[in-house]
Amino acid sequence: MERYKLLGEKSAFKTHLKVTHPLGGMIITKMKPEGILVPTAKGLDLNGPPPDLPVTDVDHFQCYQLVKGKEMPPTKGVTLHLKDQFLDRGFTIRAPVRLCAPVEKIHDGVTTPIQHPEKHLMCYKLGLVSHKVGVRLTNQLGSEEKRTEKADELCVPSKIERLSDGEAPPDDDDDDDDNED
Repeated sequence: MERYKLLGEKSAFKTHLKVTHPLGGMIITKMKPEGILVPTAKGLDLNGPPPDLPVTDVDHFQCYQLVKGKEMPPTKGVTLHLKDQFLDRGFTIRAPVRLCAPVEKIHDGVTTPIQHPEKHLMCYKLGLVSHKVGVRLTNQLGSEEKRTEKADELCVPSKIERLSDGEAPPDDDDDDDDNED
């Protein structure tokens, strides 16, 4: 997946969502639009042609920055061991940063429908680990060569449930539970 930031005004809005996933979960009461995640193919051969467009049943995602919410249980300081083609090491979770929901995308007159409306992603900021690797990326928005600089975020598959006003925690204006670091 490649993340693209949204331009323009992005006002926060109130919501009442319960998010659950293998690390725990969260009640989210305020968030704001932030960007999209686009399924992306990658190639590690910088001298070769760009990779073909990914053929996948992975959805595009609209991501929302978490403004207010409460984790259950708190994940800050939890250590995970993660292994991929770039790194094999332990990471420490710092804070939840965004919730991503499957989204229908229309680009150049082509509609990409939602395939898995029940699958969401909860993303966490990780303790920073620097590494530099060149990659070639291809998705529906084009091809480009990039250099990865750091492993700084983990998104985990999540389920959401809309809460009624009676089930949601009381909405107050203090900043005790804000998720901005």
